[in-house]
Amino acid sequence: MKYLILGLIPLLTFCKNAEPTTSESKTVVDHNSATTEDAILSDTKKGYEVVNLGTHIKTDFQMPAKPERVTVLNAVIENDSLKLSVQFGGGCRKHEFMLISDGNYMESDPPKLNMYLDHQHNDDACRALIQEELAFDLSAIRYAVGNKIILNISGWEAPLTYTY
Repeated sequence: MKYLILGLIPLLTFCKNAEPTTSESKTVVDHNSATTEDAILSDTKKGYEVVNLGTHIKTDFQMPAKPERVTVLNAVIENDSLKLSVQFGGGCRKHEFMLISDGNYMESDPPKLNMYLDHQHNDDACRALIQEELAFDLSAIRYAVGNKIILNISGWEAPLTYTY
């Protein structure tokens, strides 16, 4: 028992010495995005911060070879929002999420678009299993013709239909 307690001291010390998170819960809107749902979610009781950086089309975007350290547990589209339930390891540092596409719509009816959930964990070495709900505004990815797109979300098996 004594060795178990001595073994836990470095882990507890590391998490206490990690980057501090915000001292109060707040919502900050990303003004580069068209939504108020893209926001910083923080809770001082949790000891970490989750930042939602919004939905972006980057024409030079390349899918990373190494998969992200995040699991998508659920994905649904409600109105113009993609709502994701995600799970990831950490607990001591800020985690940033961004939904990215290269903007290459596949020729089909309706058009298809690949979306990638980018997760920056900022070298968070803590081992808590964290579950969060994220919402991304999809209005920036509407296709010029028609009113429907099929979205393929990285980390989620089934395609989702976005009707607008």
